[in-house]
Amino acid sequence: MTLQSTRLAAAGGVPRLLGTLTVRDVTRPVSLLIQHYTTRPDAPGSLLVRASTKIDRNDFGVTAARGLVERYVEVSMKIVVLASFPWLPTPPANPWPGCRLAAARADRAAD
Repeated sequence: MTLQSTRLAAAGGVPRLLGTLTVRDVTRPVSLLIQHYTTRPDAPGSLLVRASTKIDRNDFGVTAARGLVERYVEVSMKIVVLASFPWLPTPPANPWPGCRLAAARADRAAD
């Protein structure tokens, strides 16, 4: 499974990571809801993001275990976003209401 992110968005105050998800050589567009993010002290200008989305397994050709695994499954990811954000590493305020901002801590960088 591979996620290729294209951009961060906050439509209506809801933070999302947009991109494409590839599973078993099938690529589809996805929009992941960002539930948590923090800066990384070891990589200034980057984010560690936890995000999730619901996908249809059939859209990706994953049809095994019918009856044992539901057709629609929740996919959760821990993602390192390497980019240049002028407000990092210390944002003045949470830019996405409803999304938990954690303080950057060196002992959590490996999460």
